[in-house]
Amino acid sequence: MLYCKNCKVNITGNHEKCPLCQGDIIGEPSQTNTFPIIKEEKHLINLILKITALITITASVICVLINLGFGGSWSLYVIAGFVTGWIVIWITVKMHGNITKNTVWLTVIISILSIIWDISTGYRGWSIDYVLPIICCFAMIEMFIVANIKKLKIEDYIVYLIIDILFGIVPLALLLLNIVKIIYPSLICVAESVISLAILIIFEGKALKAEIVRRMHL
Repeated sequence: MLYCKNCKVNITGNHEKCPLCQGDIIGEPSQTNTFPIIKEEKHLINLILKITALITITASVICVLINLGFGGSWSLYVIAGFVTGWIVIWITVKMHGNITKNTVWLTVIISILSIIWDISTGYRGWSIDYVLPIICCFAMIEMFIVANIKKLKIEDYIVYLIIDILFGIVPLALLLLNIVKIIYPSLICVAESVISLAILIIFEGKALKAEIVRRMHL
């Protein structure tokens, strides 16, 4: 049987890390599985993805043909938009387990993709002025809403919430460096991040401290 020295508990099943603290475990895995294996029905999802892929490919081909007939290169932007969308869909499908973790990853990925897209199209600054602060604001709001609807314990999403809050303070550095041209979205994002962090410390300070101690094995 597997054993975790940090939590001092025996673990049944086949695990690489401790389910409680994610620390290293010793011993031999048991053949019995604690949880039943449930086969997920993916036929509908796969069908939707295939139809969506067919639509995007058809739309891309039509745009390229129109572009070749009338000139210009706007079809490349359309294709780039489709590619960006499919990257986001792929990430969402692959990381369907933890909603709060997915929120943080999608925030980071979408921000990076928007900046790359902005630079590749001549850089007008819309990715920094609008996309980055807006998506951070929505990510924090979405995380609070999902946590309340799902009735998650603060320990279940506190780390991802802190990451998202800190990521939302990034626009402050951009403001101080005079990189941002439209300041109001960034100011709103920074204000929301600071207020969220203050609420977390004031109302969930003990849980925050306990979670940090647990994860850092202090």
